[in-house]
Amino acid sequence: MRVRHRFLDLARLRRSSCLILPRPLPILKPSGTERAWKMKTIRRTVPLLVVMLVVSIAAPAQSGLFGRPDQPRYGGTWESKTTGHHGRISARVKQEDCCTYRVTFCGTFAGIIPFRYSIPMNVIGQSADGTVCLHGQRRMPIFGDFTARACMNGCHFNAVYHSESDHGRFTMQRR
Repeated sequence: MRVRHRFLDLARLRRSSCLILPRPLPILKPSGTERAWKMKTIRRTVPLLVVMLVVSIAAPAQSGLFGRPDQPRYGGTWESKTTGHHGRISARVKQEDCCTYRVTFCGTFAGIIPFRYSIPMNVIGQSADGTVCLHGQRRMPIFGDFTARACMNGCHFNAVYHSESDHGRFTMQRR
């Protein structure tokens, strides 16, 4: 025999005048029109999602995210000779004209603080083996005047830098 507790009897609670509980909604099955509308929506949405997926995969390849031959990427380390700090750094080199390159450096300071800056660098020499020597200067918010001299070839990008309060080197290999 089942024992019914008064406080669990929902039918009695609904009939009482002091507490009004909502009745459960019946489960409605969609009509034929509603099903047709949902299928039409799905048929329209799926091709759109496929197009968006294709564009999202193709766009990074077009934008140079995966590397372009005209914009070589280098990766390695930087080291401050003043403080001894060091970290990872990468550089993307873009040739703007016959005697100017724009080098974008990305790296980390103290292992977790990211930095990124771009500096135009002028060609100051070129050797017979294809090594290009560059010089660039830029006013930086924390460092003041930042000056760098670099030599790069198809395999390496090595640079020395100095600012008002720091000096050091970048050592990178082509990726």
